[in-house]
Amino acid sequence: MALALLSAFALFSCQKEKTPESSSGTIKFQITVADLATSTKATKTGWYTGDKVNIWLDGSFQKTPDLVMTYDGSSWVADGGLRSGCTPAASGTMKVIFESYNDFSKFVGSQSSTYTWFPFPTGTIGTRTSNVFNHRLVAYSYPDEYTYSGGTLTAHIENWKVLTDFQVVVAGLPEGSYAMTPSNPLRVPRGIQVAADRVYLAGNDASYYALGQPNEDGLAFYFIVDPSWTGEKSTLSVTLVDAKGHSFTFTKTDFFFGASGTYQAVKLAFDKFKGVNGDNLINGNEYVDMGNGHKWATMNVGAASPSASGDLFAWGETEPKSTYTWGSYKWVDIPATETEVEAHGKSYISKYTFKDRTFSLTTLPTPIPVWYDNERNFIGDGIKVLLPEDDAARANWGGTWRVPTKEDWQWLLNKDNCSWALGKKDNVDGAIVTSLINGNSIFFPLAGWQQGSAVHTGDGSYWIADLDANMSWNAWTGMIYPQSPSGNYFYTGSAYRYYGHAIRPVSD
Repeated sequence: MALALLSAFALFSCQKEKTPESSSGTIKFQITVADLATSTKATKTGWYTGDKVNIWLDGSFQKTPDLVMTYDGSSWVADGGLRSGCTPAASGTMKVIFESYNDFSKFVGSQSSTYTWFPFPTGTIGTRTSNVFNHRLVAYSYPDEYTYSGGTLTAHIENWKVLTDFQVVVAGLPEGSYAMTPSNPLRVPRGIQVAADRVYLAGNDASYYALGQPNEDGLAFYFIVDPSWTGEKSTLSVTLVDAKGHSFTFTKTDFFFGASGTYQAVKLAFDKFKGVNGDNLINGNEYVDMGNGHKWATMNVGAASPSASGDLFAWGETEPKSTYTWGSYKWVDIPATETEVEAHGKSYISKYTFKDRTFSLTTLPTPIPVWYDNERNFIGDGIKVLLPEDDAARANWGGTWRVPTKEDWQWLLNKDNCSWALGKKDNVDGAIVTSLINGNSIFFPLAGWQQGSAVHTGDGSYWIADLDANMSWNAWTGMIYPQSPSGNYFYTGSAYRYYGHAIRPVSD
């Protein structure tokens, strides 16, 4: 099991980062800040530019901190001096909250006579817009002594306690946004309460979601351990959710949750998570087995749902673009003039060429395609099927995803294997393909196609990984054409490689 408890304590704990002597009006500050102490068992080592500490003097709990300090990469700098109206005593104690995000004091929800409530910023993940909270490591220091003499406030901040005391880091995640929801005994905090004598996290619930925060090991999620469960074994269970609505779970029984106040960090590999949807996921993207072992994706590359069109690509290119012409095509060596590009761009193809029909023509095209010399000798590369480095499915989704071959499409079109019908999903027109072998189905939206800057709608054109059998400048496509006068709405066709078509990935 790829699970490791990290005991990476603060490597240089209790080092003092000095604040240069600075002043606000007549007040100067000499304040040092110790790193998160070894006793907290925190995985954060050192400070990062932009880290902040918010300071309240003498047990105060008003919504605006008396002093905010920011780490500038080498030292702590007071932001704007003391709060207006704040006059420090000759000596006293102070509360300090560490935040690794900005503008803490803007997140004020309410204030009473005994505490101030600072809710965390909310976020979204896919269509989920409620109970998703954006927070990182939260720690506070109390009590810390200060003195004020001769116009100088002097203090050392050192009594750190970590409040988000359980961190889950997931390594190897596909690129994208993720949130995590835990099961008992972990909780997701909604915010911080600052009272006269303490600071604590409140509004905790296991049904909430914490947004992931990138760090050097992967994506980090921060939780609280229910105090009634600490110091004993239980089940560690967390569920990841991505922006497409896919869910992935990790569960480990007999996991030991440390004593209250002990910071724990767990590092998990994404490939150890299980997909909730019948485990039908490859690298975070859902598939359906149509009966021959091949796994067809449930949506197009660039789509957020099975009914969405997604992105359009030229054949052999891995990124969408705004204009699709021979002149913008990746695998054309640009001729000397723009006129040549428009008239004969297809003759200048530089990759994926074969001894095609040009060889048998009585009159050669003008100019002669560059994969032949003037004596009609073939000098091209002879590659007829997309290589992985030029495969948009592999480039965008990773894993074992690829653009389907003509053989893959012909298997789907075979009436002994699948039935095809025009239909709708989420009120979007397309084709519903149902396996006659296992009853599974997938939906192909009418994603359209693009030539130049013009997008043509009303049909669906999906690239196939194979070149056309006759000409190097064409490639096969899977076609859904509801306007067909013959009633043959589903077939494989051929199109210029520079056209923008959709891609529906498949995996073996």
